[in-house]
Amino acid sequence: SRLRSILIRKLPQVTPPPERTSDPSVISVRGVDRVLTRLARCCNPVVGEPIVGFITRGKGITVHRADCRTILNERDRARLVEVTWGEAAPKQGYQVPVRIEAWDRVGLWRDVSGTIADAGINIDAGEQVQTRRPGRAVLATTLRIQSIAQLTSILDKLNRLPDVIEARREQNAPPTA
Repeated sequence: SRLRSILIRKLPQVTPPPERTSDPSVISVRGVDRVLTRLARCCNPVVGEPIVGFITRGKGITVHRADCRTILNERDRARLVEVTWGEAAPKQGYQVPVRIEAWDRVGLWRDVSGTIADAGINIDAGEQVQTRRPGRAVLATTLRIQSIAQLTSILDKLNRLPDVIEARREQNAPPTA
């Protein structure tokens, strides 16, 4: 018992990641006033995109992009519900996975991160992914985006950087964080 209490005190205290619940003013469910909604991690919907709700057992409604593979492959269509974006976007924004493929060079990360910072966007996570193509770099990032217009703008700027082959939103990918 004494050994157990010593071990417990020495273990680091890890807090679980917060649920990605949305504010009721952000998402509105047709025919319902107040219901728990969560943004789906598989497709990371952003304000301005077409969305659909999926009724989960015990967790309210999970909001997906309308083109999410999870929703397109869902057989139980009765669990889908119409949802729309409300008035206010959350101040913290939305996590959006972005994949950047480029010719590898000195200063590539600096140019990419500088372009993102100059646009007023935060990088939540970033890593260089292994690729079998010689001379290529694949950067997997998670950006904190406020709207679909902001996402479109930053992808356009990243695609104009020297040596960038393609910068695009990852489709149906979990956040890299």
